[in-house]
Amino acid sequence: MTHRFQFITVPDPTERISPQSRKLAHSHALRQRHAKERRSRTKAYQDKVQARQSPNWDTEQPDNIFQSRMIGYYKDPFSALIRPLTSQEYFLLNHYVSVSVPYKVLCCHLLEDQILTDWVGLAMIDENLLESAIFLSASQELLRACPDNPSLKKMTLEYRQKGLRTLRKALSSSEQVFSLVNVAQALALAFDEEAVGRAEIAKKHLEGTFAMVEIAGGLQSLGITGLLEEIYTRCVTRAIGCQN
Repeated sequence: MTHRFQFITVPDPTERISPQSRKLAHSHALRQRHAKERRSRTKAYQDKVQARQSPNWDTEQPDNIFQSRMIGYYKDPFSALIRPLTSQEYFLLNHYVSVSVPYKVLCCHLLEDQILTDWVGLAMIDENLLESAIFLSASQELLRACPDNPSLKKMTLEYRQKGLRTLRKALSSSEQVFSLVNVAQALALAFDEEAVGRAEIAKKHLEGTFAMVEIAGGLQSLGITGLLEEIYTRCVTRAIGCQN
């Protein structure tokens, strides 16, 4: 931004100020006051816009505007959302889709359409998987960027604990009838533990995942195909490599 400077000649204080100098000084003071008011209004407007765009981690209110945008951008499979989401959850979902997915495409050599359909799409129809695979992953990434944020710490811990609790409940069922959602949730929790450096816990989650698939009679019995099958196969291959 360029600034225009105006120099005002200050006369000898013992001399009388001329009408021209008085008028010039008055105009300058008036412009300064108006400029200050404009800066104040601009800052207030920017703060207001920023407050609207920033998520409120402490309150969870439905956000229909955000919902319509998300469904507009991703009509399939996002139209199959299991339940209405809060503004906080939509922020996490948006972060996962716009930040996490491109990163996984680049670093994990996966196809974006596969991730959106086979992973995110599956999470859209199951609340437990949605929280463990999407919300937990997104909040964990945000926490790594802002490690001192207490709300993000609390949020991440709650999603992790809830995911473990619901998966444990499914595994403790006397029928031991597992589904591809159980397998996907176990993998998501394993990835979360691995991301925070708890390799031993991640290993136990993977061992539990392998056991589920074996008890169910294999991937085909569970209907696991596409991206989920590829992720599972990569995990098995890596586990075998670690044993050798």
